[in-house]
Amino acid sequence: MTQHTVVLDLAAALATPHRCSACGSTDLSTLTETHRDVLFTCPRCRLAWRFELGDLVPVESGTRTRA
Repeated sequence: MTQHTVVLDLAAALATPHRCSACGSTDLSTLTETHRDVLFTCPRCRLAWRFELGDLVPVESGTRTRA
């Protein structure tokens, strides 16, 4: 039987995102926290994101926060 070992970097996978996936801005801020999600917003492109499985996912396609 063959055995495989995988090294997981859980700290990196669970860390707060530092860069907007759309425009690359490093100025993400917390928009709101719910019982299920922490939402982030980008002040440059005003897109709203949630953190899911180690990546930023748009809250809704085309969702933008108020300026």
